Amino acid sequence: MEPKRLAGSPGKPLCITPILKLEPNMEINTLPQIRIQTRVKKYLADLITPVSLFLRVRDQYTNPVLLESNDFSSAEDCFSFIGLQGIAHFEVNGGKIVISHPDGSRTEQQVSDGHSVPVALKAFADSFSVQQDTPFPVFNGFFGHVGFDGVQYFDSLSFDPEKRKMDIPDIRFTLHRFIIAINHFK
Repeated sequence: MEPKRLAGSPGKPLCITPILKLEPNMEINTLPQIRIQTRVKKYLADLITPVSLFLRVRDQYTNPVLLESNDFSSAEDCFSFIGLQGIAHFEVNGGKIVISHPDGSRTEQQVSDGHSVPVALKAFADSFSVQQDTPFPVFNGFFGHVGFDGVQYFDSLSFDPEKRKMDIPDIRFTLHRFIIAINHFK
């Protein structure tokens, strides 16, 4: 793919190289950006475990998730996370992309080719502008999973839907309103 040359300042053309080649039938729906402001409160948590805290709060919020760290080989970045109150969702299951937006609206589209899921996931993530003025810049509230069968949306592999044993989404990411990050060493 050739880079496009646009007129820049005199004698210096501006060169833009496309990163992703779009197929003629591929649509990209751009969404207005939603601003998210983060706030951090620190508490001492030496008498509580991530599981016990999750069990206390899971019934009070929607879409709770616990991601517990099991790598204690390094004290650096050893966190467990609890995400509470999902406000936006990206899900791929059975060849269909379903996106739930914070305003309650929902969009659905069929997976058309190997590029449609990565493009839709990037557009979903880019529709949020996270303003971070925190000591933890890597925590943005997006948590989820890509299951084993999810690889077919990023590669040329395909799986027989008749052989599925579990009815879980192939890909699911949720933006949570509240994140509890537990540092196991500090």
